[in-house]
Amino acid sequence: MRALSYLGFRKLRFVHAGVWYTWPTPDLLTLSSLTGNRGTPQEHAPPWDLLVGSLMKNAPPSYECPFCRIAETLPSPTPEAAVVLVDADVFALVPTHHYAGIKGNCLVLPRGHYENVLDIPDNLGSEFFRATRRLAHAMRNAFRCEGISTRQHNGPAGDQDVWHFHLHVFPRYSNDGLHAGQKVPYTNEERIELAASLRVALR
Repeated sequence: MRALSYLGFRKLRFVHAGVWYTWPTPDLLTLSSLTGNRGTPQEHAPPWDLLVGSLMKNAPPSYECPFCRIAETLPSPTPEAAVVLVDADVFALVPTHHYAGIKGNCLVLPRGHYENVLDIPDNLGSEFFRATRRLAHAMRNAFRCEGISTRQHNGPAGDQDVWHFHLHVFPRYSNDGLHAGQKVPYTNEERIELAASLRVALR
């Protein structure tokens, strides 16, 4: 997709994989350049997922993805990675922070790089659900938690801060204050210990 420019035009026109697409917009965006294809533009209505997926990219060109670095080590990650679960297409780990003092939270991630929910292939949905369900059982067994919560963020406005899709899974307790809780870093020792407890509970 070519560079976006200024306000005031009613059609968004762009090139993707050699095909020209035009999409009506509510005076939001237009393209400053369509260089690279000198033929006559043909009108096509792009699929919605192609249009939105093309627009919602936030990782810089030189982005070094921390989750991809861990994925490259699978199935034998370092202990410091605090990996809990490894499947063919997804894996889970204890992240670097916890919230509101609720420890034992995990991230479920694709082993391939997908920036956000708009990129995820449909066939990974069942893999994420299965991994989340397994973690929920493990958290119940390991931490005796009363409930489980999940959340997932996309784009800066959606509070995403790592440009690799990830699903949060939290052990929950009555009146635990998760949603208003402070984000606090784990020590490496805490992460390694929690990951070991969850791996045992997953067996």
